[in-house]
Amino acid sequence: MQPRISPELCCAADFPITSAMETPRPGTISWTDLTVPNATAVRDFYAAVAGWSVMPIDMEGYEDFCMMPPGSDQPAAGICHARGPNADLPPQWLIYITVPDVPASVRLFVENGGKVIREPKEMGGGLMAVTKTPPAPSPPCISPAMTPLKTTVASPDPLDHRARLTGSGQ
Repeated sequence: MQPRISPELCCAADFPITSAMETPRPGTISWTDLTVPNATAVRDFYAAVAGWSVMPIDMEGYEDFCMMPPGSDQPAAGICHARGPNADLPPQWLIYITVPDVPASVRLFVENGGKVIREPKEMGGGLMAVTKTPPAPSPPCISPAMTPLKTTVASPDPLDHRARLTGSGQ
């Protein structure tokens, strides 16, 4: 069962689990968001490309956004401004993997070649850390009913997820 995400808990600054939500199981991806300097332009881009509708989230002086898939009452992702509590997040899609012990997981992450971008800190009643994975391929886009797309990574830096997509299937 997917957790119910309230609008007030959409972006990274406010996502942690609350009593109103089902606690995600350890090892599952519990959230995805993108923090960028101009979230409004990125919001409009994904609304056009993915067909997502927008649920604005008041951030006391500006708005971040929950992006809603067509026909869904559950957000697919957050698109956030790089301000306030999100100011130090890298400008890329972040996935949030639920773990039972954030400090222990961060230690294991570093021991296995990862890098810590943001040390564990409290966020809305839970702990969150931002990490950089050792070099790995960028995640591809997929549509099961269409010709596979070839992804060409524009940069070998795993924090730089810009890619050029072509419909050649090669």
